Amino acid sequence: METICDYRRSRTSAAAGRVPRRERSFGRRWADLCLAVCIAFVGFHSGSRAQDIEERLFWESVSACTERDEVELYPELFPGGDHVAEARDCLEALGLLDACAEHFRADRLTTGAGGTALACYREVLRLQPGNYFAEAGLQRIVERYVEWSSRNLARGDCGRATRYLDLARTVGTGFGIIDSQAAEIDRHRSCQGAAIDFGDDTGSWPRDGECDDFRFTGPGASDASYEELGKDASDCRMLLDRGQVWLHPLIVNLDQGVNYGDDASDYAWDGECDDPRFVGSMVPAFMLIEDLGHDATDCRQLHQEGRISIHPLMGGL
Repeated sequence: METICDYRRSRTSAAAGRVPRRERSFGRRWADLCLAVCIAFVGFHSGSRAQDIEERLFWESVSACTERDEVELYPELFPGGDHVAEARDCLEALGLLDACAEHFRADRLTTGAGGTALACYREVLRLQPGNYFAEAGLQRIVERYVEWSSRNLARGDCGRATRYLDLARTVGTGFGIIDSQAAEIDRHRSCQGAAIDFGDDTGSWPRDGECDDFRFTGPGASDASYEELGKDASDCRMLLDRGQVWLHPLIVNLDQGVNYGDDASDYAWDGECDDPRFVGSMVPAFMLIEDLGHDATDCRQLHQEGRISIHPLMGGL
């Protein structure tokens, strides 16, 4: 199927004998610019199938960039009549979209050497206010930051979740998903330091720069034993604030529902709950951290029967 770019090149060549030199020169420039814009369109949509409405809007944008004398030269291409007079800025803006898309694909959203997607899309909007693809690009930047924020929130890393949301806010206001994510962070128990009982510093390795409490995971957490639970408060509180540890995903929001996990423990199906998240008469005295979330059948049945309960240091998280 012949595109508008192909059609314009053929008509420019065919008309060369009768078109004044100035118009022929503009036609050649238009063909070059059109090729660049076509490449930008492909780059903007790489990795996903372009929707019909976006394609239609794109070609309407190209049409709107054409000067009045070109409309008069090829009226069959532009039955709508008058178009935007600022053709140079308009076509330059469309040509920038390929660079913007490259920044986005490389995750150079708002920071990075050599330019960012945010700065690029803003330049497009300066040249052509209201550009559909630039506004959609800003929306996608926000959506990616919110996605990263949600991913970190799910594993209890509130520090990173909040930082990614702050980066989303730098794009601008009026994005509803930012407010929604902020509300999710506010509701998340692990993001409320007051809800965590860190315990004390009576453990074997307090104040050593590592968190020796198995409730926490992350680069700042050690392979702590069950006996260290709630006994490294200063380290764990500091590292949680710095975003270097976060609550274990199977410990977050236990009072709102328990994910019992699976039966991968060596002690599964023995009538006792070997998961260190629980306490009670049917919980053995010797607990292994590696059994966390791996004795589902025993723990589910005993918990539902009321014979075991959530450990007090976890129930409010």
